[in-house]
Amino acid sequence: MRRSGRTSPPSSIPAKTSIPGQEAKPIIDMFAAVRPFQEQDVYAKLLEGMGYSFTEAGMADRYLFVRQSGGIRTHHLHIMPVEGFYQRNELLLRDYLRAHPDLVQEYGELKRCLAERYASDPDGYTRAKTSFIQKVVDLARGERGLPLEDVWEE
Repeated sequence: MRRSGRTSPPSSIPAKTSIPGQEAKPIIDMFAAVRPFQEQDVYAKLLEGMGYSFTEAGMADRYLFVRQSGGIRTHHLHIMPVEGFYQRNELLLRDYLRAHPDLVQEYGELKRCLAERYASDPDGYTRAKTSFIQKVVDLARGERGLPLEDVWEE
């Protein structure tokens, strides 16, 4: 992302599509770390020409911008501060799963079961995955010597 001649730090794709062998929804999910982290309207103006619109998601220290095609979400762009970016739970989860294919299979099976059970309840689906995600993130944080923290943002 460029603004006034400045380029933001590298972005990352934390989603399951970046984990070999992991099934995923057909949504491209991207993170962009920026410095300085500004008000959401600054990013809204930069992204509106690319078809992104701000979506209130209730997440701390991040903004969610969504792009749709034919009324269906195709892209999620999360913008957040660069500080702490590489210790984010989403990136720790991705990296740990990449290194542990057995957990990728377990996670895939869990997601298939939950997708059936929560077909019309996306929030319920997300919450139902939380205990597995917490377990994996705790392992990843422990491996890196990072303090444990809850994965669910309230």
